[in-house]
Amino acid sequence: MSANRDEVMAEIRALLVRNFCISEEDITPDATLKSLDLDSIDFIDLISELERNRKLRFAPNDFAGVQTIDNVVSILSGEAAPGSFAPKEQQQDQK
Repeated sequence: MSANRDEVMAEIRALLVRNFCISEEDITPDATLKSLDLDSIDFIDLISELERNRKLRFAPNDFAGVQTIDNVVSILSGEAAPGSFAPKEQQQDQK
């Protein structure tokens, strides 16, 4: 069940603004988690909220290696396979 990139980006942007008080202008596809001051716990909170909103469950490694908002959008929109941003050696371990 994939969604349109624009819908996914709008959902992520709304969550980041509401839950993490991040300025909407700062939330661009190229924005890194680090540039948005999201640590690993914040990122887990974001993914948990996306799971609740979308009624989905993600595997622990689905978002491994994700660096940018665009990476998250690509996975959620179905354009990239879960885990596809993980380092190559970690991807092979998942097979």
